[in-house]
Amino acid sequence: MSTTDLRISNGMARQGQLRERVLAEGARHIGWKAGLGTSAALAKLGTTAPLVGFLTDATQLLDGGTFAIDGLANPRLEPEVAVRLGASIGPSATPSEVLNAVEAVAPAIEIVDLGAADDVEEVLAGNIFHQSFLVGPFTAATPATFADARVSVAVNGEEVHANVDPGTLLGRLEDILGGMAWQVVLATTAGATFSAGDIVITGSVVTALELAGGEAVTVSLANGDAVSVNIERRA
Repeated sequence: MSTTDLRISNGMARQGQLRERVLAEGARHIGWKAGLGTSAALAKLGTTAPLVGFLTDATQLLDGGTFAIDGLANPRLEPEVAVRLGASIGPSATPSEVLNAVEAVAPAIEIVDLGAADDVEEVLAGNIFHQSFLVGPFTAATPATFADARVSVAVNGEEVHANVDPGTLLGRLEDILGGMAWQVVLATTAGATFSAGDIVITGSVVTALELAGGEAVTVSLANGDAVSVNIERRA
């Protein structure tokens, strides 16, 4: 993705202002999110890497928590794999440096209010439709862990996706994180990068699940680690 893409630089600058306001209101930085990173989305948008959003504890739920979808126009749930960084990743990091910076992986869930994705700047300025997220327990990772990860999804106790390879939709982890790294700089002050301790959710491994309310969703990895959320509609 070109660093001269004004849609990206303008959108990330606006997102950075939103992020700074959220942090100033007392939220704690957690990490970052990848969005619109499938090959179909990249082709449609004319980009070569996922778009980047930010994560804070203001929208984080604990495992087993409840999220109400009232007021959302198009609520969707994205089963994901999260990684935790043990070292910083700068915009010029090599693929091997990117992989070696990943210290742990976990199952994750993001809830979005999906809208039109045609205007890249507006999508970025709105933090890529983000509403909430959950991350399960982390397990120490090696460079091969993400490539070997398999994700299963159950809704109300019934398995709807089994042993999904994240790379099928999202590609290689080093390309995901490497392509995100320079965008993070545009959303932070003083040239900050992906930092040690940051959690990054890497994108939905399947087509996002439509939500009506009443769903109990569990996302699990092949090693047995899992995270769950209850979706409700109160009105």
